[in-house]
Amino acid sequence: AMRQQIPIGILGIELKTEEAISLRDLLYCTMVASATDASVVAAIHVGGSIEGFLQMMNDKAMELGCQDTHYGNVHGLHDENTYTTARDLCRITEAALENETFRDMFCTAKYTVPATNKSEERAITTTNNMMNERNSKYYDHRVTGGKTGATDEGGRCLTLTAEKGGMEILCVLM
Repeated sequence: AMRQQIPIGILGIELKTEEAISLRDLLYCTMVASATDASVVAAIHVGGSIEGFLQMMNDKAMELGCQDTHYGNVHGLHDENTYTTARDLCRITEAALENETFRDMFCTAKYTVPATNKSEERAITTTNNMMNERNSKYYDHRVTGGKTGATDEGGRCLTLTAEKGGMEILCVLM
């Protein structure tokens, strides 16, 4: 059933049926590697269903004052019912960064998912090349965290944090 909810050709960690994996590891896969399969499984676990988690996402956006944001899916791929603005993404990210666990995941460039009952350990690397030391073309030591997003319709997007001179900067590019 999950396979029908996730379009073919997207980033994932190749979760297997009945694989036992922690919510923490699913969130690292979502944040670091943009694994949409992990985001769907995490959403179902936390919200009880895709619809339940979408309601939680939309309620939280409204609570944060994001009047120009609506979520139509839990993985961030193109959806006619999903829209936002750079200002709303800034509000959402500022609120999320207050959570230490989220901040740790947002600022992680490399993570190893331990072996599970169905898979060997997986080494994942951030999709944000400004945090990836192996990519000298884009790497910038001032960049402390970030999350990418890309769809044909929305183009390439990036939310990142950087530090310089004791000041933290939050940047949203759409």
